[in-house]
Amino acid sequence: MKIKYLIPLFFLSAFFTACDNRPTYVLSDKKMEAVLFDVYIAQTIIDNNRTTFSDSARKADLLNTVLQKHKIDKAVFDSSLVWYSDNLDKYIKVNEKIMERYGKMNENLKAEQAESSKLLLSEEPDSALRYPVNNQAFFLRKTDFSQNVYTFSADTVLQKSGGTYNLRFNVLGLPVQFRPVVTFCVQGPDTTVVRRDTIQGNGLFTLSVSVYPVRQVNHLYGSIHFPETRSDMTLFINRFIISKK
Repeated sequence: MKIKYLIPLFFLSAFFTACDNRPTYVLSDKKMEAVLFDVYIAQTIIDNNRTTFSDSARKADLLNTVLQKHKIDKAVFDSSLVWYSDNLDKYIKVNEKIMERYGKMNENLKAEQAESSKLLLSEEPDSALRYPVNNQAFFLRKTDFSQNVYTFSADTVLQKSGGTYNLRFNVLGLPVQFRPVVTFCVQGPDTTVVRRDTIQGNGLFTLSVSVYPVRQVNHLYGSIHFPETRSDMTLFINRFIISKK
């Protein structure tokens, strides 16, 4: 009797163990969640920047920046998608966690927008003024800039007094070991105030320059310097904003 029951239990245990194993090339649940979350973010960026992503090549470039960020290639991502589609219970759990992250992100964005609205209502008319820039969303590849430097500027001649000028943008696709240096310059008739900082990783980057109120400001400009680059590097910069408080 003991042997009779032990044999089915052995095979039952082996069956569930085999079902629970996945091929070594398939991304773990946690890794798949992180990759898909960024893929969905990338799709949102595409939907909100249709002019920038008017052709399929640019869309593919953005997807590649996501894969580079997570240090995987498209073959691994596609194979993992196939495996998860065949294991719907795993796929559903991963998506539920992604939706939770989206929910938290949306709550944070709403809170941030509400706080910004309060500040705008309480500040002077020219506060939080945004200045047009040459590009608000763009790719950066090694072939896009000379001597490893990308330059930017506000597309207007200013006749403003001093204050705090802000630069902010989002980065996607930056290799882990890379640390680009951002220089932000506020130029007046007789002096230029310069601030520099290093981009530490993917996500939001901000840099501020304060000028004495009595000083006149005529021009806002700067650069992103890459101490090192790779031929296959593709960065996506979006929500590039220069503003004044």
